[in-house]
Amino acid sequence: MIPPESFYSNKIYTRVPKRTAPVKLEVSKPAYYEKTEKNAKIRIQLKVNDLDCLQKHEWLTDIVIDAYLKYLINNSSYPIGATNTYFGKFLDKENYTRMKTWEGIPNLLEGKYNYFLIPYATRAHWILLVVCWQDHIIRVYDSLNRPLPRCIKYLSFFLQENTKFTWQGQRIKVSRQQNSSDCGVFLLKFAECIVTGQDPLQVNQDIVSTSRLEIRNILIDAINQYVLN
Repeated sequence: MIPPESFYSNKIYTRVPKRTAPVKLEVSKPAYYEKTEKNAKIRIQLKVNDLDCLQKHEWLTDIVIDAYLKYLINNSSYPIGATNTYFGKFLDKENYTRMKTWEGIPNLLEGKYNYFLIPYATRAHWILLVVCWQDHIIRVYDSLNRPLPRCIKYLSFFLQENTKFTWQGQRIKVSRQQNSSDCGVFLLKFAECIVTGQDPLQVNQDIVSTSRLEIRNILIDAINQYVLN
């Protein structure tokens, strides 16, 4: 097993789910997706046509990002958690009451995760926020390497009020995307590295460009096997 604490080491591990061959879709099974804000925990129910955004030059949707993060967390052997893309809506509005009960957050506030992944969209651009419990740092993985977003101020305040620790944001300089559409794939590959104990800094445009089919095939498998919920 590769401990997640090692993902900043120089050693590059290879325990990453990889697929290159097409996966046969069992079309007789219902491929489904249902999304609601009524419950803090959102069931991921994915339709095959939701995966169209994984075609080249398409912008990844929140549905696919939520589903792949769910897949990664479900297959992790370590105390790593994640919330869904809806969380950012409450973060932007500083709705701390709703944030406190959202998916994964109660366990985060109790210190049950070493790392906690938050997918966040800002100005039509996906970035990954990683709450590092031991260091009380919020790491920001942004494939455009922009300054820390305003949401870090809100998230730091929220965490400080509910954990009594002082939290700070930290921008991680990563490989820059070379187009306007791959930010969501970068986010998922950063998350994949963290969950599998690899170094997120190894993610670059070449890796991302070949990852869309891989992610699509993994999610088709998940649909066929009913393993996302």
